[in-house]
Amino acid sequence: MSPKCKELALMAGGSHYPLVGGDTLEQFMRLTVEECIKILHEREVRNSNSARLILKEHFALEKT
Repeated sequence: MSPKCKELALMAGGSHYPLVGGDTLEQFMRLTVEECIKILHEREVRNSNSARLILKEHFALEKT
């Protein structure tokens, strides 16, 4: 995973990354979604193609 994804997993309480699971994984998912919403809102994204590229860049994911 990218550093940003790992950071969010650790913020959710995962102290032994990558052994994150259960309630911690669910909290990680919520934090990730909140992060996505925040980024798209800040950039006032209205286009799904733009959103995909911006989020991939933000989370340092491989472009596909």
